Amino acid sequence: MDGHVHTANQARSITLMQCATEAVRDGRFHAAVALAEVAAAAHPTVHTALQLSEVHELCGEVGKAQNIRLDALARFPASAYHIKLQRAYYAARRGELTLSGKLYEELLAEFPACRDVHYPLGGVFALLGQHDRANDLFARGALVTCGDGSITSARTIHIPDRPGDGSVPVPLARCCKIGAMVRRDHTIDCIYAVACDSKYLNLFAAAMCRSIVANSGLRCAIHFHVINPDDAALRSVRSLADMTATPVSWSVEEVDLSGLSLAQQRTYYACARYFMLPSLLRESAVPIILADIDMIVIRSLADLLTRFVEHDVGLMRFDHSAPNPLSMISASFVLFAASDGARRFATTLRDNLAGRMIDPASFAWHLDQAGLFATYLFHSDIKFQNLSPTIMYSQVVRSGVIAQPSEHALLWSVTATHAANLAQLADPGYMRLVDGSVV
Repeated sequence: MDGHVHTANQARSITLMQCATEAVRDGRFHAAVALAEVAAAAHPTVHTALQLSEVHELCGEVGKAQNIRLDALARFPASAYHIKLQRAYYAARRGELTLSGKLYEELLAEFPACRDVHYPLGGVFALLGQHDRANDLFARGALVTCGDGSITSARTIHIPDRPGDGSVPVPLARCCKIGAMVRRDHTIDCIYAVACDSKYLNLFAAAMCRSIVANSGLRCAIHFHVINPDDAALRSVRSLADMTATPVSWSVEEVDLSGLSLAQQRTYYACARYFMLPSLLRESAVPIILADIDMIVIRSLADLLTRFVEHDVGLMRFDHSAPNPLSMISASFVLFAASDGARRFATTLRDNLAGRMIDPASFAWHLDQAGLFATYLFHSDIKFQNLSPTIMYSQVVRSGVIAQPSEHALLWSVTATHAANLAQLADPGYMRLVDGSVV
């Protein structure tokens, strides 16, 4: 009987903690804390104690979270490492970087064989400006679990010690050609640029173009950088200009990816836009929006672009991500001015990515975000604008349920790397936004 009760309590605790997590995500903090407290009481273990302290942290109750950890240390001394690791992690999330660095270093001294500390401590050192110490920790290659469940390496991150000059070779046989460029006599506010292969072009290009024309509030030219296109893809690009009555330009890249793993091919596709960017910036007299092709514009970007004036680069930055630097800067949507600062950033980023690809261990998923993070830290000499993450809606579809973006979202990202998210393409709400009937 005791075993059955234990199992039932454990199952109840798991369910309640899941509900608490959802409540935190929805901003229902009082409910989240109440649910987590009942869950922890139903099945009192170090695991549920840490979950409870995490909920208090995420709800802004830092003192209560710390008290729960102190109590857990007394009750579960064998789990001291994980309890102290959580404390260091949340200190970093709150921006208490000096304290977090001290706590992580104490953990390393106490548990020298534990590699879990290397990656978050590297992020803390990086943001404290201690780039050499950060690079040393990243180079140790701690494995990192990404949001889509894949595994990558901290070796993807290397903060450069000099600005880029475009000389670092991309270690692949590749040939790029300009198919058409936007003429300088076109009256446009910006260029909206994407890179993709034929599959993603066929899936998303038409919807993306319609949403830009209908909803962006801008006179946009659209540039496609198409990797290893088939004939149908090139015909499709040429027809998009007629369909949308907006300037469309394109470039084509033939590249041999046969020597890469599937994960590395996926990584290359994500990074290719940044290899194309320096040449696009050299030709442009207006700002460039560099975005994922599997994203639609659902509300006007005009105010966003107006506020971008006097800046060089606009980055969607998640400031709570100090202990997880690979997720600090989104590669899904980046703004570049027609400025010298933006061109220098783009060239350093290009060289950083190419340099990481030379090392197979660092040629891994989220390399694009690693490069943005590293280049952002290096180029303190240019003017950055912080773009609020709330401008982009991106949620994984669970159990077939497709939530609608908030009123603050300007962009809806399908995030097609999650297969379940492709269901959004047939969602009536998504299609209305694509067609511009909801603004």
